[in-house]
Formats: sequence, C-alpha cells, structure tokens
Amino acid sequence: QPTRSIRAAMSQSYGYFDNVDVLDALLDAEGIDGLHVIHAKITEDAMRIRFLLNPEDAALFGPDGQQTRALLNKPVPMAEIWNSEVGGSSVRARSGIFTTRCTNGLMNSWSGRSDWRWAHRGGSDYHGRISSGLGDAVRSFRVEANGAVERYGAAASVAINDAAELLRQWGGAAGLTAGTRDAAIAALSNEVAVATPVSSEGGPGSLQAVTDAVTWAAQSAGSLYAQRDAETAATRILTRGLSAARRNGGSIEVAA
Repeated sequence: QPTRSIRAAMSQSYGYFDNVDVLDALLDAEGIDGLHVIHAKITEDAMRIRFLLNPEDAALFGPDGQQTRALLNKPVPMAEIWNSEVGGSSVRARSGIFTTRCTNGLMNSWSGRSDWRWAHRGGSDYHGRISSGLGDAVRSFRVEANGAVERYGAAASVAINDAAELLRQWGGAAGLTAGTRDAAIAALSNEVAVATPVSSEGGPGSLQAVTDAVTWAAQSAGSLYAQRDAETAATRILTRGLSAARRNGGSIEVAA
C-alpha cells in the first residue's frame, strides 16, 4: 500500500504561505533584490535565509560564501528571513552582524529589537503586505545593524575578571541551555571560535570573547530554532555586559 504522511495540522484560520511564496515576496520587496546571500538552510520545520544588508560588503566574500582570510573577524551588517510551512514560525525578519571565524563558524550579535513578524493569516493581500513590510524592515535594519557592529566592537575593550564564571552565572538568565553554556565555556579557549582566546578553566577575558564563544556554541545547538535562541542569549549577555561595564568604569567583576 502507498504511504502518506501529515507534516502539520493547522486550524481553519491558518493562512498557508510556503517557502516559495516567501522567496517571491523577497524578490518583490523594494531594496532587497540583488543583496548578497551568505547562507540559506531549509529543514523539515523551518527555512532561514541570511543576506548582507550593504551591497558593497559582498566584495568581502568569496564564491563559497566565506570571508577572505584577510577579512576574517570583520563584522558586517546582515539580515535573516524565517518561515515555517508547518506552523513552527511566522514569516520573520531580523537584523544582526555576521563574521566568519572559519569555514563552519557563523557569528551573530543581535540588537534584541530587530524582529519583524507576519502571522500566517490574512486575505488575498498577504503577499503584498509581506513584500512591502520586508522592504521597510531592511531600511530599518541598516541603522540597527550598524549599531550592533559598534556594540560588538566596544565589547572588545570590556575586561572580565573571569569569563568562564560569567557564563556560568549569566547564562541561565540570558536563556542558554546548560549544554550550550558548557559548549561556550569550552569555546573560550578555541582560537578558531574566539578572536582573542581566553582560558576556559577560569580567568581574565573580554566581553567580546564571551559573545564569540556563545555564538560559536550556537552552531551546534541542534535545530535552527535552538540556534536562534542561543544567538539571542548572546545578545542579552552582550547588552547586559555593556551596561555593567558602564557602571563599573569599563570592566566587569564576577564574584566566584
């Protein structure tokens, strides 16, 4: 007997908008056509497309989507588009920054406010609303992502007396799972994962190194959704750390 499978069961209010529909809306969105795609992935329950926000930054990347060796660690503004054909996510757009540590390291730091959503419901104008909204989002993202680049750069000069202990104490509140937190602590001493490696056994480091370690660990977090959550946690740690440093004269002291 032939077999059949059900991918998802939706309510009657659900408006079907598949991945091809999202791509069509992207192509019709003002200011998006021609932007450089640096990564795209489709799983059973999600699609994520990452692209550069500034056309001139495409010159920094080779045909394999990786930054040239001389420009590794150079953060550039990017955005990503999400969709789920099975109800796992609405159509979403977020901004952030992208930098390559090596051929399998994608690092991101999000502003935390850069999240636009379009629920899977509506009438016949759904395509037009998403296409128009994506164009508006990209214009907003260019401003927000430049701010994220500045904050990431500022984090390099924020000294932490014990980077590993900071992750142990702040990781849970930021939203990191125990597994991703431990992977981030291990990544602190990985010269491929972190621009300025520090001891994973406990010791001095920088806020930028902590952020790098978390976003590196996010790549092995499992699903695209788990990766997104870990990267969002990295932003929370970055934001909290910058605020703490301003109150403490530019550094962070973590009590053991």
